[in-house]
Amino acid sequence: MRAYLVRRLLLLIPTMFILTAIVFLAVRFIPGDIVDIIADSMWWEGDEGVDQEALRRMLGLDVPVHVQYGRWMGDILLRGSFGESLFGGWPIGERIAGRLPVSIQLGVMAIVIGLVIALPVGIYSAIRQDTAADYVGRTAAVIGMATPNFWLGMMVMLYPAVWWGWSPPVELITFKQDPLGNLGMFFIPALILGTAMSAATMRMTRTMMLEVLRQDYIRTTLENRSRAKVHVLRAIAHDYGRDYTNSISELENAQALTPDDGKIDKLLELAQAKQFADAEKRAQPRVTEGARLLKARRLEDAEAVFRSVLEFHPASTVARYSLATIHYARGEHVQATEELLKVLEIDPGSVDARYSLAIVRGKLGEHAQAELSVAGGSATCA
Repeated sequence: MRAYLVRRLLLLIPTMFILTAIVFLAVRFIPGDIVDIIADSMWWEGDEGVDQEALRRMLGLDVPVHVQYGRWMGDILLRGSFGESLFGGWPIGERIAGRLPVSIQLGVMAIVIGLVIALPVGIYSAIRQDTAADYVGRTAAVIGMATPNFWLGMMVMLYPAVWWGWSPPVELITFKQDPLGNLGMFFIPALILGTAMSAATMRMTRTMMLEVLRQDYIRTTLENRSRAKVHVLRAIAHDYGRDYTNSISELENAQALTPDDGKIDKLLELAQAKQFADAEKRAQPRVTEGARLLKARRLEDAEAVFRSVLEFHPASTVARYSLATIHYARGEHVQATEELLKVLEIDPGSVDARYSLAIVRGKLGEHAQAELSVAGGSATCA
């Protein structure tokens, strides 16, 4: 997970570079430039003696485009300055910083409202497929995706003012001044923005839920008793969110209600296998790191890595076998024996663990037990 996040963060660098370059060049392709606009404005004000070349030099527009872009990016990266407005003269960075909290609050509220609408409707529409409720939900999703947000916002501002003499508040009320007034002011624009997002999320949720429900083991399980169905559906939801621990817990509850149902047993085995595979996948980078440290004879660091693996994946035979190796290298034969016995509890068929256990017990002088520790044969430890 850490490596994935690092890769994604590193990809932001070329992405931001490409985006800024595109925007910077696109503005230059527009006919005319800011000098023409300023000159026209001054001409209308009666000042006809504008030296456009001098103005262009003052604004730094007399150099090639790539030099302008380099200066602009250099100011941002080295000084944290986005420049100043060509009209008002105020710092652009301060204006962005002043408006950013409002944009963040509006975006977060829109996401929350969109998810609150989309998830229940999408799940219910999938469970009640091809019913009147499903058709209503799908129709609402199509309408929501087809309706432009700016048009909907204009209608919300226009028609209530015409019909009832009411319009949404337009003056900012900060959360510190009046928390309820702030939330009430943001609710309508957040609802409008969340409409399109909820429509797309609802369709995606319905599709994914139907895909899960159409799997054979889910279709079979849904035929069980009504109380068990509730737990199975909860297990599906947890499985969809990769929360395998709660998925297993719900399936165990369903198994308790229908102890003679082998299908739930298979579902439970599948969920446990998924949980084990997910833990193995998460543990793999740390196991690799621990093996590298062990090979370099950095036993303390390797032990810390392998024990961190066991914190979230106690069934990792590789981590326990490696800990046994570390204890053996230190001469801690009793601890090595304990770890190898735990390996055999998890994987009784591990021949390597049995041979290793025979060798360690031989070091302890437990010759008879050492011979019995070997799978498929015997080992004599002098």
